[in-house]
Amino acid sequence: MSHNKHDEFGLKVQRANLALQQIRGSATIDGIHVVVDAENRLLSVSTADGETIVEAYNAAIREAQPRVDDAVRELREDPLVDAVSTFTRHNSAPPEAEPLWDESDRGARGFNVIGTV
Repeated sequence: MSHNKHDEFGLKVQRANLALQQIRGSATIDGIHVVVDAENRLLSVSTADGETIVEAYNAAIREAQPRVDDAVRELREDPLVDAVSTFTRHNSAPPEAEPLWDESDRGARGFNVIGTV
């Protein structure tokens, strides 16, 4: 890839990142107001009734998703992204599971838990 193509791709990445940083999805359902960012992280919740928080959270994600898709469309359509994605999918090993106990330091029950399930 030529230097100019790298610069062009770098600008696409910067534009997408900037757009993604600015996206906020929000929804209010039954008095619960939820705000999420482009990565579906919960930024705020306002409620008097906790039973519908998840419903509002999912609605906020659905509300933000079209703008997230628009922000990264240019990158998704770039042939380089497709090539990198294909390469990564075909050359990535599956993640190894972390051990739930430390074999070297057995406690009274025979193991010490170092992870969570």
